[in-house]
Amino acid sequence: MLRFILCDDDELQLDEIAGFIRQWADTNKINVEISQFTSGKAVLEQFQPQRNDIVICDIMMPDMDGLTLANSLRSLRPDFHIIFMSSSKDFALQAYDAHPYGYLVKPCSYEAFSALLGNLMQKVRMHTLSVYSGHETYKLPITDISFVEATNRQTVFNMKDGRSIATRDTLASIQDVLLKYPAFFKPHRSYIINLQYVEHFNSKEISMKNSACLIPIARGLDKEFKEKYFQFMFSE
Repeated sequence: MLRFILCDDDELQLDEIAGFIRQWADTNKINVEISQFTSGKAVLEQFQPQRNDIVICDIMMPDMDGLTLANSLRSLRPDFHIIFMSSSKDFALQAYDAHPYGYLVKPCSYEAFSALLGNLMQKVRMHTLSVYSGHETYKLPITDISFVEATNRQTVFNMKDGRSIATRDTLASIQDVLLKYPAFFKPHRSYIINLQYVEHFNSKEISMKNSACLIPIARGLDKEFKEKYFQFMFSE
């Protein structure tokens, strides 16, 4: 499920973009949920960081302009994907500071919109991991995963910001995805770590940034871990 927030003070424009999204979703067989707002303040009041994936907003709005809205959302979820729309190209340079994925000039064609959205989805799928926890699906940025732990019949994702997200997925199924990335290493049967968040280590255990957890290094893996760690740090 992809969840969209659309924000524009022009309701006809909102309906047109919502129609574009539904057409694109039907073509690509993707389930979507669309929330429409005519006010940036209303978006902030109802925004849920883990339930929304993409914001598409106008830049010029009466109560809160799109740039202010984008920066406010960034403070709640830094990895958010934002697409700006405007009737003018004049704001493109200012919009760059908000790190949008795209900037579309109105009126926008379905072809231009669907091409941009398709490219964004390729990026999202390559660098996020979808995790089902409770009744929610989380799309976790790969680079934000600090370490993963198998414990009490659950697999827990520990994120760089200190959040912990538990899932019933097995560590074995997750490692097939994570170990394809050079930053990840499995030092123990119950753990997969992201090398960029290693604080310090010795021959027996690893300390991770922003975590009190000490991760054991399985017997015989200390040499391989050190080689992998220094190779990764050197490549960085």
